[in-house]
Amino acid sequence: MFEDIGANLTIFQQFKQIISINLLIQLSMFVIGLIISGIGLFHLFRENSQEIELTTDESSQVCSKDPEFGKITVDVGGAIENPGIYELQSGSRINDLINLAGGFSETVDKFHINKILNMASLLSDGEKIYIPTIEESIENQNKNSLKNQSDEGNQTATNDLTNLVSINSGSKSELEGLTGIGEKRAEDIIAARPYESINQLVDKEVLTVSVFEKIKSSISI
Repeated sequence: MFEDIGANLTIFQQFKQIISINLLIQLSMFVIGLIISGIGLFHLFRENSQEIELTTDESSQVCSKDPEFGKITVDVGGAIENPGIYELQSGSRINDLINLAGGFSETVDKFHINKILNMASLLSDGEKIYIPTIEESIENQNKNSLKNQSDEGNQTATNDLTNLVSINSGSKSELEGLTGIGEKRAEDIIAARPYESINQLVDKEVLTVSVFEKIKSSISI
């Protein structure tokens, strides 16, 4: 009986020893896993920390170079309730500026606002925006109209001068194209050259006064 108990104790001790070894192996693997995980986390945090430091340094450099980074200054005038110089965020549009300046005044040219001004246009730093009044638009239209009429008049005068026949250099056929000038009178005009003025056609008795009156507006020297 005591021999059986002794045998059982020996088996139990061996079994306990085996369990202890397994636990020791598992505990060792667990500790090794923790060490490896710790090393990985350390490197990860270190890399993130370096990236954050680099980003912070770059931001500091940008801000130190431009204290007003992200801001623009724009001048607005004309038919505005509160014309002046305004500071806005970069990326602002004309509509933002108009609202900041109190909106359009009652004298604003609505045609210009609806047809010409692009309220969605992006603003740039140092830009000048001018909104014309109705009176200014009408005045500009009148000036443009007068200029166009003047240009047309000058063009007509130039065309008239270009179409004149020179009594000093015109060909026989060109002279014959004048009212009352035939082949004989054209030859007489050429023979009496040069002329200092168109009136010399009469002074030199090349043409009669009546014929001269018919062609004087069509000739030049």
